[in-house]
Amino acid sequence: MSGMPRSGPSFSPDGRHLWWTVEQRGMETCYIDGRQQQESGLIRDVVFSPDCGRFAYAALGKKSHVVLDGVPGPDYDWVSEVPKFLSNDTLEFVALKPGALVRVRFEVTRPGKN
Repeated sequence: MSGMPRSGPSFSPDGRHLWWTVEQRGMETCYIDGRQQQESGLIRDVVFSPDCGRFAYAALGKKSHVVLDGVPGPDYDWVSEVPKFLSNDTLEFVALKPGALVRVRFEVTRPGKN
């Protein structure tokens, strides 16, 4: 890891996961449990699901998106700075796409769960 720490380090609510962000060359990178995530323009606080088995954060830039478990979602013109887990497998946030403010909900089933 190189660059200047921007936020964190902070623990997940259950204390099992550690996250922080680093700024370098005007871009930010999030680290979850020491694993580097995708570089972005500006990263907002990491949120965890109620069981702390999932994580998400907003990555803001010319186009913005929410990253869920390390996987970037679709690009929007803007996304709310802090997504919210409604359950362990449901994430919700507000986004702006051309001409409309929309409520976005991701419902993801974990492997082995029906």
